[in-house]
Amino acid sequence: MILADFIYCTFGLSLNDIAGELLEVSEYIMEIPLDKKNLSDVKETRKLYYDVMDKMRSNKKTLRDMAEKIIKVVCLWFGITQDILRTGKGYMYVINMQEHPEMLSIVDVVDYCKECESHGKDLNIEEMMKEKMGVEDEDIGKVFLQIVEPRSDTDKKVAEFIDILLEEMVKSREKGESRN
Repeated sequence: MILADFIYCTFGLSLNDIAGELLEVSEYIMEIPLDKKNLSDVKETRKLYYDVMDKMRSNKKTLRDMAEKIIKVVCLWFGITQDILRTGKGYMYVINMQEHPEMLSIVDVVDYCKECESHGKDLNIEEMMKEKMGVEDEDIGKVFLQIVEPRSDTDKKVAEFIDILLEEMVKSREKGESRN
């Protein structure tokens, strides 16, 4: 949920926008070609992508193969390591858009994924940027990201319980000292 909000705030793309962009690479995600002339199929597929991302966003369902591919493509497209989803910490790779105004297309990202899969290579955002955008090491910046969630009500209750325990410990020590 936080990553989707971050993408919206940083790039101005909602889940619906991303679902629309994913239509360009449907053959990779669903492993079958999408007939873009059939508007009903296009609408259903876009809704499917949106629903998968929304379910991941709200943690309602476990990941499937399609969801894993969507995560891979979206994270690479925005230059964010997938670690952020597993650990809450990761990196975002950025370039100076004034010097390199060409954006990495979602099709370029999928081409890179296919190349890596066919050669058994790990995905590497920096390598992809250099290969697909023609940038050099010094053009790429690496920014550390950490997702911080506000404490939930459960955390608040646990904290209150600990405070009560500490107060009771202090009281019992004070009583013990007054006896001596």
